[in-house]
Amino acid sequence: MLPAKVKIDILRLFSTDLKTLDNYLKDLSCVQLIEVRQLIEDVILDKFSESESLHTTLGELQKEWTPVAKYFDANNCRETVDACVDDSCHPRNTVCFSGKLRGQIGAEFDFYFRTVVELK
Repeated sequence: MLPAKVKIDILRLFSTDLKTLDNYLKDLSCVQLIEVRQLIEDVILDKFSESESLHTTLGELQKEWTPVAKYFDANNCRETVDACVDDSCHPRNTVCFSGKLRGQIGAEFDFYFRTVVELK
């Protein structure tokens, strides 16, 4: 479980810029990155639910990610594609997995700023 300080840091950094957020994410474990991705998805979906003019779903948000097969091929991963899809590769391939998660978080960050912040 993410410590409260990490949650607060992530929420604070989420309103800054992607580079600063990514630098912070580099120090987190794979399990923590999964929790951060979930936290950010919850924040984005909550913001959308508060808006009368903006609508999205988790599935639409996840369409912003680099497709897993494309990420898998680009990184010459030695795991199976299925392990990449279901996030089960992290105990064996932490570098590749954390790169994938940071990319997904970055895509969600970009989506949020493109759709929510810039429309204000």
